[in-house]
Amino acid sequence: MATKQKSVYKRGADDGLFFGIYLIIMFFASAFSMAVPFAGLLSMILVLGVPFLIYRFLRRSYVNDSGTTQFSALWVQGITTFFCGSLISGIVALVYMQWINPDFIATQVQSLIDVYMATDWEEGKEIAKVLTKMIEQNLLPTPINIVIESIWLAVFTGSILSMILSIVVQARKIKNNN
Repeated sequence: MATKQKSVYKRGADDGLFFGIYLIIMFFASAFSMAVPFAGLLSMILVLGVPFLIYRFLRRSYVNDSGTTQFSALWVQGITTFFCGSLISGIVALVYMQWINPDFIATQVQSLIDVYMATDWEEGKEIAKVLTKMIEQNLLPTPINIVIESIWLAVFTGSILSMILSIVVQARKIKNNN
């Protein structure tokens, strides 16, 4: 009796739930990296771990299907994983930036200004002046703008990464356990 396979969308959504939690941890590690130096290191490690995590998700599906999963199915699963994960983390980031810490964006921009002004780099000082004018004229992006752009970025880059990893997953043969 054959077992019913999960659809690629279901697999992507299931993986997206875990990936969303991963992205939430990455967001908060990045958000607190100025105050807690270890958080910056953790953020970088998590960023570098994304391809390995997505590879693991795709490889698991490929092995569970005995190596019969098509390239397009793996690719769509990866895209769905990125979409669902970024949507989950985006909601948490929006709640944080909008209601928990409404000064988050301005504080981050002010930190950039301070860093650029402390350097001897002339272009950096010009960037700091532009950022200062953005704060003064209330031209900073809103939390929803940042979240929407982040979701688009994650899905776009995730699509490319998933395409590459789908090729890699299929290139590795499955060891026969029989």
